[in-house]
Formats: sequence, C-alpha cells, structure tokens
Amino acid sequence: MNRLKLSSLMLLAMLVGLTITFVPAYANTCPMDDPIHSLPECITHHRGMGDIDNEGLYRSLLEKAQNAVALYDSGNSHTSINILNSLIFELEAQSGEHISEAAAEMLIHHAEMAIEQIN
Repeated sequence: MNRLKLSSLMLLAMLVGLTITFVPAYANTCPMDDPIHSLPECITHHRGMGDIDNEGLYRSLLEKAQNAVALYDSGNSHTSINILNSLIFELEAQSGEHISEAAAEMLIHHAEMAIEQIN
C-alpha cells in the first residue's frame, strides 16, 4: 500500500472512530507458544531477512539464545534469565545500528516473553 492510500485510510478511520493496528510483516513468523525454545529460530529469521546486518552480532545473539535454552532445559532457570537479560541489553545497544529498530523491538519482546515463561 503506498503512502497516499495509507494516509487516506488513516483519515477515514479517524473520521469514523476506528483504530488501525499495523502489524509488521515478520510479526507472525516467530512462534510464541514456546518463547524460550523458538528464540534462536527467531534470531536466525531476522538475520535471513536482513534485519541483522552484522555476522558477529548475529552470532553473539544466537549464542546467548542457545545458551539460555540449554540452561533452561538443564534446570538452571536463574542463569538462563541472566543470559536473556544480557541478550536484551545487547539488542537495546545495537538497535538502529546493526539491527533494525523494529526487529530489535520484536526480539526484546520475544526474550521478555521467554523470561515470563521461565518464571
């Protein structure tokens, strides 16, 4: 949809009192029914989509996610949460740099959901 059509749609919605929610195209690509186990796959998806443009960052995020999963699966929930928090800090630091702001936001939300799952 081009910008003019989008603006017209938004104006029409405002006139009739509707709310429009925009969902990023990738929002439905990361399964959230088991956030801790799907996080590595979600990170890889965003790398494949070009949202993460640095191989070193991708490997760092993926390693943190995989380590968090392994620790969770072995019963070490506390350390798993610490690693997920470290992943969130790295995403915040790189948002808009080597990872798109939208992808960083999505991955932060995903990691937060993983923490909720663990707790």
